Amino acid sequence: MGQKTKLHQQIELETGLNIEKVDSQHRLNDYLDQGLAQLYRDVFTEPPYFESYSLEEVKACFQDYFKEGGYIFVVTDPQKENKPVAFLVGVPLKTHFDLVSKSSGYADPEKTIYVADAGVDPDYRRRNISVKMKKLLFEASSAAGFKQALSRTSQESYKQVSAFNKMGGKVLSGTFQDVAAKGLNGTIVTDTRVFYVYTLAQQAQDAANVTVLDRAIITRANGKDTAILPDTIPEHERDRLSVRIKTAYSGVDNVSFADLQQAKDSTTEQIVFDGKMYLMQDPGPAGNKGELKP
Repeated sequence: MGQKTKLHQQIELETGLNIEKVDSQHRLNDYLDQGLAQLYRDVFTEPPYFESYSLEEVKACFQDYFKEGGYIFVVTDPQKENKPVAFLVGVPLKTHFDLVSKSSGYADPEKTIYVADAGVDPDYRRRNISVKMKKLLFEASSAAGFKQALSRTSQESYKQVSAFNKMGGKVLSGTFQDVAAKGLNGTIVTDTRVFYVYTLAQQAQDAANVTVLDRAIITRANGKDTAILPDTIPEHERDRLSVRIKTAYSGVDNVSFADLQQAKDSTTEQIVFDGKMYLMQDPGPAGNKGELKP
């Protein structure tokens, strides 16, 4: 995949998960075989959908998304052998003719990305992973020239509706679509979907306001490493960031927040650049930088 944006790096840092925008057919096939197809099946057997798909149907669906020029994001857990735990797919709206007519007057099909599919493993929910992935999709599609995004969800999916509202989505009042699919018992089930539209320029502005960790100071006292981070990091982000750093880097015992320039003047060890943390391997006594490795 290409170089990760600052937003991409920030989200991986916050969640402790790996996120990849799938750019090749081969890579997509690997993910589908490694659990992505099964994850999709599991997600949509749950309420409010109760839908049933074979693995072959799911794989064909993702292959179609890729051929349509879709943006396919896959989230994996490095602590679980890179098991797929979430996914998000966006495709150009113009490739879905039924939705073009439904959103007529609200979304330009040539300049709108459609959020076609999304799902998160139950064990990874309540961590805003779906919202964070949508931000990545909006960033990538905006960079490609899209101006709007359109999403659709079950009118019974109150959590999704709440998330769409929090992200600034505007409901297409009076616009609904009945979607039929094979149910768990083999019969056809129908679900009513509602639509939301987003302005990508506003989403990009919001994304630009995230805090990106671009450096840190490591100090050593009594054999213990302390990571000193800039005190400009907002209070509400500090606890989560501290846990993330101490989990990812076992050599760090403490995390503190201070004026980074003052900390730099008092130590010789500065380890973090470009949103990726580099901690020393066997740095030796204080003042010896040792070998830097990712």
